[in-house]
Amino acid sequence: MEEVIHDKEAQFSSPNLNIAYKMGVREYQSLTPYATALEENWGKPPGNLNSDGENLLVYGKQYGNVFIGVQPTFGYEGDPMRLFSKSASPHHGFAAYYSFVEKIFEADAVLHFGTHGSLEFMPGKRVGMSDVCYPDSLIGNIPNIYYYAANNSSEATIAKHRSYANTISYLTPPAENAGLYKGLNTAKQCNLDKDLKLPDEAEAISANERDLVVGKVYSKIMEIESRLLPCGLHVIGEPPSAMEAVATLDVELLRQITDASHGAISAFVERTTNKKGQVVDVADKLSSILGFGINEPWIQYSSSTKFYQADREKLRTLFEFLGECLKLVVADNELGSLKKALEGKYVLPGPGGDPIRNPKVLPTGKNIHALDPQAIPTTAAMQSAKIVVERLIERQKADNGGKYPETVALVLWGTDNIKTYGESLAQVLWMIGVMPIADTLVRVNRVEPVSLEELGRPRIDVVVNCSGVFRGLFINQLQILITIPLCVDSLY
Repeated sequence: MEEVIHDKEAQFSSPNLNIAYKMGVREYQSLTPYATALEENWGKPPGNLNSDGENLLVYGKQYGNVFIGVQPTFGYEGDPMRLFSKSASPHHGFAAYYSFVEKIFEADAVLHFGTHGSLEFMPGKRVGMSDVCYPDSLIGNIPNIYYYAANNSSEATIAKHRSYANTISYLTPPAENAGLYKGLNTAKQCNLDKDLKLPDEAEAISANERDLVVGKVYSKIMEIESRLLPCGLHVIGEPPSAMEAVATLDVELLRQITDASHGAISAFVERTTNKKGQVVDVADKLSSILGFGINEPWIQYSSSTKFYQADREKLRTLFEFLGECLKLVVADNELGSLKKALEGKYVLPGPGGDPIRNPKVLPTGKNIHALDPQAIPTTAAMQSAKIVVERLIERQKADNGGKYPETVALVLWGTDNIKTYGESLAQVLWMIGVMPIADTLVRVNRVEPVSLEELGRPRIDVVVNCSGVFRGLFINQLQILITIPLCVDSLY
């Protein structure tokens, strides 16, 4: 990376900067049997992308038997949805890149790094690739290993289906509360009711209306402050720093414990760090921390806060749980799994998704799979959806003079429903007033209407727009959605 960044030729905008190989048109056509099929969209090679007008250019750096390259742009940057058209195709520079990797560099394997590239989204069939599908033609016979974010199992599934990828999960960056800055922080600290000057038109409103406005402003400030943002980036194979581990464990507690919990967790985690501040040897160090009563770090910290009377046994149970979470967070299987994949060995599979919602996602370094699509929405997802829907309806009533909304529009995203085990789908069901019914194998195959007496409100019509990923992964759920109108009409 340092060599690429500080390349002397970069200072002069050299046209030959980082060009690993120049592929002539004849060579390209002989190495790429599907090259003529690309001419309908891109004309005769070499074309204008990844080209100097005479040759196709492969950008990258070679270090011994390792070639590090950047996947070419997919060619439709001005109209990205065009890539999903059946008439679309990769451009000549994109095809030349993969021909170089397989047939000139002769790679034993390719590691796609990051989430995500364009290869698996190239035109072709949804599943069951053949030689007329561009992902199949491009990847050729190269084993495809793919580092993929642990929380994005839906698109990882596409990479598996369409580019034969062995997807190895990597840990997502820890999340922390966004906090406030500048004017927002000042607004929180001042007395909004007295210190905040409202616009002139607000002078005519009553004291109760003014209090309502101030309350909404303060609520919005608290909402902004509590939003979760990723802090930094995850480095493959490196254990998290103490700060990153603290942030992750704080989120595990759903932020229900305040500054005292942050200090107690900090005291807990810092006992496991090395001289660089990285969390290491968790198992050994935690065994020496747990079980010393008054010397336990969270007890020492809490004794100086207003939580000094907290039940020590309950605290111990809590921190034993956090200790297990910490072991999973810092477990380093990412590089080990890559080594196994390159050796052609078995990589242990595991679920993808949000590590906070599903700790089974950890430790990372697993061959990601999503979930059983017939098992959503789960009971937990349905319970959560009920709360969200009722709050949404109450807010709509407040904004519309106490009237219930007649129609609500929702988008069903594949990634979102995998992470939440079907919460968005459950929201659709509960707005309409039906419940999913699972069989003995926990597969949801039908719905039953909820009576208006139990529902406590009118049924809400829902306009549903499904993403391509949802449509591809949750065919059974789409069939269930289609049956809902008939199910509800049977009551009348």
